[in-house]
Amino acid sequence: MHKLLWLWYEEAAKCGYIEAFNNFGVLYKEGHGVGQDFERAFICFERASNGSLSIGNYNLGLMYDQGLCAEKRLMVGMKKQKLLFKVYKIIKLFFKGFLCLQV
Repeated sequence: MHKLLWLWYEEAAKCGYIEAFNNFGVLYKEGHGVGQDFERAFICFERASNGSLSIGNYNLGLMYDQGLCAEKRLMVGMKKQKLLFKVYKIIKLFFKGFLCLQV
């Protein structure tokens, strides 16, 4: 039964049906018909969420809340945020110095 679902979801995803990605995420998260894979589930939920699917947002939030593979991604996001803040400070100092030179 799960193999048939998989084939239908795959066809739906190829046609741009964003709900199929959420359904793939559920299959991966629960291990229905495939091996349980939280990383792939996270990616599927993220894609559904990016497609403005509210249940995709909810399932993605659950992955973060339950700490299923999301911790690693959260750490990557925090590192990127720190890097962007450093770049922002450098640019701010540059423009501050540039404006002082023009006075």
